[in-house]
Amino acid sequence: MSRHSWKVVITVSHIFASMQWLTVMATVMLNVVNAQMMRQCTCNEIEPCTHVTADTTLHCMDQCQRHANEVGLSLTAVQQCFNQVCGPVDSLIRCMKGSVFTQSCAKGNPIRVPKRYIETFKVALFNEMNNVLTKSGVKNQVMAFLKTGKKFASCTLNCGQRTFGECQKRHNCGLSLPSDAILVQRLKQCMLSSGLGTTGVQKICFCLANSGARQLAGVCNRLVMT
Repeated sequence: MSRHSWKVVITVSHIFASMQWLTVMATVMLNVVNAQMMRQCTCNEIEPCTHVTADTTLHCMDQCQRHANEVGLSLTAVQQCFNQVCGPVDSLIRCMKGSVFTQSCAKGNPIRVPKRYIETFKVALFNEMNNVLTKSGVKNQVMAFLKTGKKFASCTLNCGQRTFGECQKRHNCGLSLPSDAILVQRLKQCMLSSGLGTTGVQKICFCLANSGARQLAGVCNRLVMT
């Protein structure tokens, strides 16, 4: 596979980097055992677990460099383009923490909350991504690239999940979160309000296209976030 094709793969992965990091944050708070109850996390004990920033993504990209190196790809251009949207990504994370997570922890005496399936959230998130790509008319192209770059994308996401999963395990608690569908819709709202709507998504896409990933030229202006 060509160097430019791999840039496309990683670009698409990071266009949805904010969605992936919501999954990381959710991993801290959702458990994989269904139909059981657990203690609700207090806001004080869970707050350190949500220290996620755009720099976290860049750090994990570095950690997963070996997967890109297998095909001789340098991540320098990708990181430079992602740096252009670090501010909006940080704004997105603050939005989600304020509108979802800090509303779901216990400020007083904790209650009992149901354990949650992280996989069901991932399905809801994937379905929404699929809808966005379908409406934009680029589903087939993007999904093909995502499949090819699965190892890199999985490495990047797992990097964050390992870090924050350990924090959750120490406390053995959960949050009183809304349904997966509502979480995904709130994510979209936060993306739009943080500058990661159509303009933000296209910005990082065009940045890499201009850096040499010419295959993106026919995709970027068709990506629409609504």
